[in-house]
Amino acid sequence: MGLRSRIIAVALGAFVLMFAVDICLAGSPAEGDGAPTVKIAELKGGQQKSIAPKRSDSSMLAQQIQSELEAIQRTMAEMKRLSERLKNHQRRLAGLNSKMSSMGEQNQMMQLQLQQAMNRQSQMMQTMSAIMKSMHDTQKSIINNMR
Repeated sequence: MGLRSRIIAVALGAFVLMFAVDICLAGSPAEGDGAPTVKIAELKGGQQKSIAPKRSDSSMLAQQIQSELEAIQRTMAEMKRLSERLKNHQRRLAGLNSKMSSMGEQNQMMQLQLQQAMNRQSQMMQTMSAIMKSMHDTQKSIINNMR
């Protein structure tokens, strides 16, 4: 599962838990059923605290919900940290790709220079061969004229 999918799953889980706390537990009890109410209050700094449960069952439920919310917050903080690390790695990768691209351009330039040097060497060899052939023909002509 990718990082974005995990973030979405955790955020959705947090939303569902918060929705359950707000709707199911924080609402007023229905008339005559005597169910206790549990309210989760949000404090400064994103911390949450359960307020005034009426029964031990609701207190345990509120504690469970609180611990789940804290676990989600820790997970989200960890995912944020991992997201930052991923962004840093992506920036490094982009830099390396750019260096590799410039090295590829330098490699092409060096190959072109090598090809030009090889062409010059080939032309010099052809010129030397033509001069040597001309000298040979001249020497042969001189020898034939001496006979």
